[in-house]
Amino acid sequence: MSSGSWTSRWRADRGRPRRPRDVEPVGYVRCGGCGQVTPHTVVSRSGSFDVDDGTITDVVVTPPETVCDICGHAQPRSVDDEVESDAEVACCGTVEHWSRSGPAGRPCGQTFRAPSVAEQVLCPFCQTMQPPTFA
Repeated sequence: MSSGSWTSRWRADRGRPRRPRDVEPVGYVRCGGCGQVTPHTVVSRSGSFDVDDGTITDVVVTPPETVCDICGHAQPRSVDDEVESDAEVACCGTVEHWSRSGPAGRPCGQTFRAPSVAEQVLCPFCQTMQPPTFA
């Protein structure tokens, strides 16, 4: 642990670059629950089985489903269900989120690709959900 006050360590820590060079793109799918083109970053899987005389029987596993980040609706993936990212979006979020008493963090300011029909976009750099601001 370095010496000095906690504020000097905090400032030094905040000054480090934290953005990864290669970020994973966010997938956008038209949601079957809310009907909007939204980011889908969570995959849900479920299954069930029965135990009969110490052996596992009747194994049922559902295919993976993507979960809408806006409404939480889970839907199975299909071929070509992802909406193409055809516009540049400028992020208006902040890199770090702090409590009320602390700073909100520096602006992200990154540009990334997202569908022009999306109601909400998710910045892959700072993970801020926001309305699209097309660059």
